[in-house]
Amino acid sequence: MNEYEKESLLRPPVEYYASANYAIVGVVAAMAPEVFMMLPSVALTLSLFMFGMSLRRFLQGRKITNYQNGLWKLPIYMLSSVGDEVNDNTSYSELGLTGVLQKPIIPSLLVSTVKKKLGQ
Repeated sequence: MNEYEKESLLRPPVEYYASANYAIVGVVAAMAPEVFMMLPSVALTLSLFMFGMSLRRFLQGRKITNYQNGLWKLPIYMLSSVGDEVNDNTSYSELGLTGVLQKPIIPSLLVSTVKKKLGQ
């Protein structure tokens, strides 16, 4: 990974494409070594290497997919200066929110609420 580790986890998991290509080359090398003009023993070695690379890239793509799926489980809060009028007009759960925090907010209240929701 690079210095922007989280940003690289937000992109599409293109590792699956590379994984599929490695697997295809591995199958072709194992089934028809003459396509690559190789001896069967060399083609078998190439095939095993390609399957290993396919597994590696697949697991990298899976890591990105798992991270992105986990983002849907994060609690979402709205910071409002309106007061209780928001709750009177509509329920915050209808908006897809975990809760509403009113301004001015006490920093210790904010930290304790977030820690409680994250299970820490």
